[in-house]
Amino acid sequence: MSTGQLLLFAASIACLSSVLTVALVALVVRIWIRPRFRAHIESASDTVAAKVRVAVAEAGEELLPKFEASVRAGFEQSAEQLLPRFREEVKGGFSEAADEVVPQLKQEVGDGVEAGVIRVLPQVRQEVTEGVKDGLIGVIDPEVVARAGENVAKAGSSVIEKGLNLFFGRKEEDS
Repeated sequence: MSTGQLLLFAASIACLSSVLTVALVALVVRIWIRPRFRAHIESASDTVAAKVRVAVAEAGEELLPKFEASVRAGFEQSAEQLLPRFREEVKGGFSEAADEVVPQLKQEVGDGVEAGVIRVLPQVRQEVTEGVKDGLIGVIDPEVVARAGENVAKAGSSVIEKGLNLFFGRKEEDS
């Protein structure tokens, strides 16, 4: 074999050796290193996730009161700013609604009262009249009526007498 052939043969064996080495390394990586590496990464990620959860929980417990206080303060501040405007809006809306409803309500109440009075008034009049009659009949005694009649007659005759005396020019002492 000549030197050129020998070099070509050596180069071929070197290339074949390199290809076999690469194939063997790829096979070892795929079969043995990759599964161990993935298991190690998964284990590490689980550990990191657990540590992160614990750290977040601890930070949350520490920051939660501050966060609640901050939210409460912000809410109170917003309420202090918005509450007067809200009250004015409600008051204005209520006033507008009342302005619209009150005349109608007055009319309806007035109509209802008027209808009720018209319906009930005859019965009330009748009952009052009967009550007054019953009261007068129960209170008036025939003796009281007789005395009242006598008093009216005396007063009437006295007035007539005085009128006649004035008419005829007599003095009260003459009679």
